Amino acid sequence: HTRFKFGLDVARGLRFNHTSNQGGKVFLHDNQTEIPPQFSSQYFVDIPLKVKAVPNPGYVFLKCEETGETNPEIDFLSDGYETLTAIFVPLQPSITEIHYNPEEGQQYEFIELHNPGVNELDLGGYRFEEGIEFTFPANTLLGPEEFLIVAKDKGLYASIDCQVLQWDAGDLSNEGEALSLAMPGGEIIDRVIYSSASPWPEEANGGGSSLSLIKP
Repeated sequence: HTRFKFGLDVARGLRFNHTSNQGGKVFLHDNQTEIPPQFSSQYFVDIPLKVKAVPNPGYVFLKCEETGETNPEIDFLSDGYETLTAIFVPLQPSITEIHYNPEEGQQYEFIELHNPGVNELDLGGYRFEEGIEFTFPANTLLGPEEFLIVAKDKGLYASIDCQVLQWDAGDLSNEGEALSLAMPGGEIIDRVIYSSASPWPEEANGGGSSLSLIKP
């Protein structure tokens, strides 16, 4: 995780305390003034302060730790001392394929994930919060641009040229449902609500095809 902190004290002093690392940068105002590490100045507590967190290539802004705010650009307003911690993380895996009603039978169901980033990801502790029941084992590594399959029966996909894991319980609904993938701390990083009804492809509903993300 990459973090920065800043505070507003009762004397209207403004303090920034963030590190110069690879996760991202913090900017102030509409003119995109970059805040250097360990910066302090004066500011009026009753005037909104525009703060923008900008991730570096290969990273994404996850949230503000104290408020849970997921918008990287906010108008911050405080009447006292506050601390905000922005968290940057490597680009997270996304759901790229759902095989929910296989022509061969229910045992052939699977969900495919893709790592779109430039960093290897350890998916240990990640879990599906909706849909199937599955928590990724420790040290489940997914390299940059690699794919991974979580299947109802991993033995049926043993010949696939990628990692194949088997979920613990559950089935994919043939009518459609929500699938969500969460980090170990509970933050949802991807959520798909698919359906067997139009405009979703009819071929995926027992016709031999799967649902595939257009731009992984």
